[in-house]
Amino acid sequence: NMHAGVTNTVARDLFRTHDVYVNLTSSGSFDKTIGEAMACGCIVVCANDALRGSIPDALMPDDSIDSISRSIAYALSLPEHERFEIARRNRVYVEREHSLSHLVGKLTPVLRGASAVS
Repeated sequence: NMHAGVTNTVARDLFRTHDVYVNLTSSGSFDKTIGEAMACGCIVVCANDALRGSIPDALMPDDSIDSISRSIAYALSLPEHERFEIARRNRVYVEREHSLSHLVGKLTPVLRGASAVS
């Protein structure tokens, strides 16, 4: 299914009720919906190099139709235990790298340094 833009609440519900999320945004930016889908338990098929090493290579297609098709087919064919393990690792990754507490930890020294200069 392809969906038009939706609210964050609707997006969360979509992520929770679908097995696979496909995002073909090119590398160089990190679309926050990728992390939201990962946090909700979706298997993410993603062309963004920012996730290299964090998700299986088989879920990272290049920009060819064949590669994208293979990655989606792989995601859909995963046995339940593998799907569960990938979803678990995805959630750990998002919490570790993109959570608010992680952001606060990165911003605090910067903000302290800025107040010391003022």
